[in-house]
Parts: sequence; structure tokens; C-alpha cells
Amino acid sequence: MAIRPAIFISFRIEPRLGRFYPKGILKAIPNVFKSNTEPFRCIGLDDKRVMVDFNHPLARHEAALDVEVVGVQKKLGAIGGSCTAWVEVATEGPGMQARYKVMPTDFFSDNPFGREDETVDGHFYGTPRLVSHIDEQAISTISSIYGQHLSEGMEVLDLMSSWGSHVPKDIMLRSLVGIG
Repeated sequence: MAIRPAIFISFRIEPRLGRFYPKGILKAIPNVFKSNTEPFRCIGLDDKRVMVDFNHPLARHEAALDVEVVGVQKKLGAIGGSCTAWVEVATEGPGMQARYKVMPTDFFSDNPFGREDETVDGHFYGTPRLVSHIDEQAISTISSIYGQHLSEGMEVLDLMSSWGSHVPKDIMLRSLVGIG
């Protein structure tokens, strides 16, 4: 399928060969809506158009699936649950790393690891920023969850501490290290 670059929505995208983009960035394509996150792959570029492939990356490959039920567990109660559509899991996730017709993917031409601000990190961290990134209800909920799982004498590494840990103050820990 070929589209003109003008069909992309308002923000600027420089399409790169082999990369995936959400279908929702396209306009004027039948059955494609703004909130559609299903991927398409850029398979060709020239001055006037972008060629895209809506097929799954593994669509060209024959696949076989063998399934064996190794156990069935009794339902513990009717408290809700979920149903996993394993065929969808197997066909929607894998394959994104597969090349399109052995064409290399353009991952690096637009400096993807570059930073907007190249100043030395020490300048940013030189001034403490003592802000809470979540509200009081979220802090209370996290603290309650920590309280259910932590016990006295533990050594704890709090990876979401911010400038102050959310571990309840009344738990006597052996040590507490916070990174935030």
C-alpha cells in the first residue's frame, strides 16, 4: 500500500525503512482510526510516497504450534478473572525483530540515543528537586502494600523512593536504601 507523507497526522515523523509505527498516525486509510496502536512497517520511501506493510512480520513464514495441556486446576471461587487468548499472544507479539525481505532496519540514522540537552548531567542534579510525582492517595496505597510485604529486620532496596521512601516508618528494618 502506498501513502503520501502528507497523510500523516499533525506531528512530524521522518519514516525510516524497516521500522514499525502505530497505524493511528495515518489518515484517510479505510478502517484505521487515531487510537489504533496496531503496527505497520515502513517498507519503502521515495520523494513522493511512503510504502507500508500492514501484514504481521511473520506472515510470510509457515508456522506450526503444538500444544500440550499439562494440568488443570480447580477454580477457587467466583471472584473474577481473565481469559488469555493464546493464539493472539503468539501471533501479535513475536516477530517484530524479523527483517522485511532481509532488508536491514534503519535504527540509527536519526541519532536515536542523542539527548535534547547535552549539558553535563551534574548540572541537572546539582540542585535538589524535592517534589512528589504521585499524590497522597497513591503514596498511602504504596505504603500500605509495602507494609503487607515487609517485615522487621529486612534489608530493603526501594527502587521507587523518590526523595523520601514510602516504606512505613513503623517497620524496623535492618537497612533501607532508596533510589528514586
